[in-house]
Amino acid sequence: MITVTVFIGLLALMAETQAEDFPAPPSATVENIAGSVTSMGMNLNIRRFKIERSVETVLTFYRNLWGKEASESEMPPWMMIGRIDGDHYYNVQVQSVAAGSWGYLSISDLPGRLEDQSYEYPDGGNFPKMNGSQVIDDQVSDDPGKKGRTLMIANGFSVKSNHSFYKNHYRNQGWNVVMDQQTEPRQAAYALYMTKGPKTVTLTIFESDGKTMVVANEVNRGLLR
Repeated sequence: MITVTVFIGLLALMAETQAEDFPAPPSATVENIAGSVTSMGMNLNIRRFKIERSVETVLTFYRNLWGKEASESEMPPWMMIGRIDGDHYYNVQVQSVAAGSWGYLSISDLPGRLEDQSYEYPDGGNFPKMNGSQVIDDQVSDDPGKKGRTLMIANGFSVKSNHSFYKNHYRNQGWNVVMDQQTEPRQAAYALYMTKGPKTVTLTIFESDGKTMVVANEVNRGLLR
């Protein structure tokens, strides 16, 4: 459940009509960040919030709101609290910042998906991957005039090998490499930004816990994908 909870909180939007059923912490600033998202077979609605209060204050608000129905978990830097209500899972994911805390409020249909066995583990579809790569998450969003896809991939190859693989792949497919830079700290990560007509791809490649992580964001602003 912890792994599923983490990725429920990565992206999406919550419809305003659902706000009364899932209130943000008092005094929080809330924004919608996408139109509709599908991840691992689940339908997601998510908001992002910022608040000049501590993580513990946020957690206490939801403990009081949900009582014994609340369940908590931790995956640093995130603290999470959620509850199941029928076929839906309500989740709060929050972490500290200098001026307070920020995080995501999400609703998914995970319980219903698990009950009818329609939950899908991601395989990355037609996205390019080095041999042996594991697709951790694959989310698709569909907004007016724009379609998007966000993937998280892990493998045992080096950061530099992944950088070369993806840069060469997209160049060979006729993409224009607009940005290619190493990032801090210690120049140990890469950021790539490529375009082809109305399509763009942004890649962030970095090392985490002995594995290389690739976070990819595809956007197509045309009518056809």
